[in-house]
Parts: sequence; structure tokens; C-alpha cells
Amino acid sequence: MKPLVIFLAMLLSFQVNAQKKSKTDPNDLTIDSLTTVTSVLLFQKDSLSNQLAVYYGVYTSLKENVIKRDFAPDSTSTIIGSMLTAQANVLPVVNTTQADSLLLMKSQNMELAAIIERLNAEIKQREADLLNDETQRGNAISTLRELKSLLDANIISQTEYTNLKKKYLAKL
Repeated sequence: MKPLVIFLAMLLSFQVNAQKKSKTDPNDLTIDSLTTVTSVLLFQKDSLSNQLAVYYGVYTSLKENVIKRDFAPDSTSTIIGSMLTAQANVLPVVNTTQADSLLLMKSQNMELAAIIERLNAEIKQREADLLNDETQRGNAISTLRELKSLLDANIISQTEYTNLKKKYLAKL
């Protein structure tokens, strides 16, 4: 249909051009119209060649990859229709299986996320406990140094120093 419209438009344009020229040779008009028809026919030939290449590609793919044997080219549409019907019947089963697998994976993922969250909380608690222990050790060591300086200054007795020293060393 498209080539016919193009052909008619070209003929019309040539007739308009022919009317504008007062003296044209009838042979020139014949040559122009034949050139126009030739270009339209070449366009149609190219279009059909492209369609044939696509059709041949589909036929070859079906023959080599699906059916694995020669078949009548006019049955291509029937074969494709039956393949689409078969695919439509198989896909819901695959989708159901995939949906079940996805639900299972989501639940396992949520369980793993909960385990990771619990482990992170334990790690933070242990870090806090270690920090607290280090702080207590640091306090005990500084207190022992103060006690030693008090003993050296004769502010406390050796017995008091020994008793307090045992108490703070037990914290370490």
C-alpha cells in the first residue's frame, strides 16, 4: 500500500511539473514516468527481500534448533502457534515453583538477618564489657600507685597498704 501511495504521489508531481513546462518532449515524460516506476519497483523488491530474509531466518532457526528436520514452510505459523500454547501451559508451573523458592529464600534471609543482628548485639556487649574491665583495671592500677605513694610518705602503715593492695589486686 505504501509503495502505491509513493508511486501515485510521484506521478502527480510529474504531471504538475509537466504542466508548468510549456514545451516538453513526450519522450522525456515517458522516460520520467518509467524512471519513477522503476524506483517504486526497486523499493518494493528491497522490501520483499528484507521480509524474505526475516522469514528465512525464522524458518532456519525452527528447522535447526527446534524441530531438527525439514518441514513445509507453509506450516511455520501452525508450529509457532503450538509452541506458544505449550509455553503458556508450562510457565505457570515454573512461576509457582519460583514463587515458592522465593518465599523460602525470603524466610531464610529473615532468619539469617535476625541471627546477624543478635550476633552484632553480643559483639557490642562484649566490647562494652572489655572496655569496662579495662577501665576497672586502670582504676585499680592508679589506686595501687596512690597507695604506694601514701606508704612512701608514711601516711598509711605497711599493714594497711598490704590489706588494700590485696583488695585491688583481686580486681585485676
